[in-house]
Amino acid sequence: MSDKPVIGFIGLGFMGHGMAKNIRVKGYELWVRGRANRTPVESLLAIGAHEASSPRHMAEVCDIIHICLSNSPQIDATMRGPEGILAGARKGLIVIDTSTANPASTEALAAELADKGGHFVDAPLGGTPVQAEAGQLSAMVGCNAEVFDRIRPVLDTWAAKSTRIGEVGSGHKMKLLMNFIGLSYGALFSEVVVLGAKVGISPQTIREVISPSRMGNGFFETFMGYVVDRNRDSHKFSIANAAKDLRYLNDMASDADVMNIMAGAAKHYYTHAIATGQGGLCADAQRYGRRDERHRHGRRGEEGRLMRVGFSFGGQSFSVTLEGNPTARDFLTLLPLDLAIEDYSHNEKIARLPRPLSQRFAGPFRDERVGDLCYYAPWHNLAFFHAGYRYSPGLIRIGRMDGDISPLLRRGTYPLHSEILT
Repeated sequence: MSDKPVIGFIGLGFMGHGMAKNIRVKGYELWVRGRANRTPVESLLAIGAHEASSPRHMAEVCDIIHICLSNSPQIDATMRGPEGILAGARKGLIVIDTSTANPASTEALAAELADKGGHFVDAPLGGTPVQAEAGQLSAMVGCNAEVFDRIRPVLDTWAAKSTRIGEVGSGHKMKLLMNFIGLSYGALFSEVVVLGAKVGISPQTIREVISPSRMGNGFFETFMGYVVDRNRDSHKFSIANAAKDLRYLNDMASDADVMNIMAGAAKHYYTHAIATGQGGLCADAQRYGRRDERHRHGRRGEEGRLMRVGFSFGGQSFSVTLEGNPTARDFLTLLPLDLAIEDYSHNEKIARLPRPLSQRFAGPFRDERVGDLCYYAPWHNLAFFHAGYRYSPGLIRIGRMDGDISPLLRRGTYPLHSEILT
């Protein structure tokens, strides 16, 4: 029997799949848990990984668990849910969160895991999906020195460089500072190439002049790789995630009583892009570039892009894919948003919004299904349908749940958090 620790991995997206693959091919027993997309799960099972039935199950069989998710609400649900990691945690368990998360949430989760005899490590990433597949990422690690020494061999399977920043929470703080720099570059470079084009200076010329100068850098090169060369793999990082990271950065500055004029300006740049319906684009395509694909049309030819919104309440989380209609896009401009969700009638839960949403192009619709998310205009509320329903005047469908409806079957009134995922 191997003396190597058993490793778990939750979140097999652009970065997570490559990291998990490297853990497995370098000799570790690996348990994985993905989401609706089965492709990365099946590819890892094909090289000998096992699939966990829940985060709790993973905590019961693994020594070290990696989390690589989009945001703090998802991480919180994975840790604290009824079938979450904390429910199955045992003494000595180590959880390594490689997401970009809110440091305040990280510190709270670390305290809860410590109460069960475990250790929480924040190890956010530097690098790209290509580097993840090659095992050449960097990690900014927050934990005590003894735990760092214990996990270092595992980190080395997917990271070319791991730097211990300090105690728990410091890794996520460093990552937010790094992303503040990079995402501010993205906003600045976007304006530069658009202004240049307007006054007759092409992006090609800008790259030719700036690249060899002292103002050239790695971010500029990959950014211009999309703008000039249309390399769609340059920055696989959505505007929605960029806005989320800058929001966490601004929260951190507020908690520290630090003036953050630049950070505030950068955040509003990305939230404006989301408000115009482009939150799913890569961050370097937001001003100078084309939409990568067109998914769905709203009514009367109003063109929209599929967006996913995450909801969490009562220790549960689920996602909804929005339609491309004006009401759905107006809802996006409110996010992130904290509401209250409550039972209404026999077939729905509702959450009242702080203001009315657009009703442009609204009208009767068909194909009503369990799992639909609608906006009810007369009361300004969201309606989450967990049983059959029929269209009625004032009802506007804005999306549909991605998975099963079981989270909606929990009775009662709860705080509801909603946040853009992609």
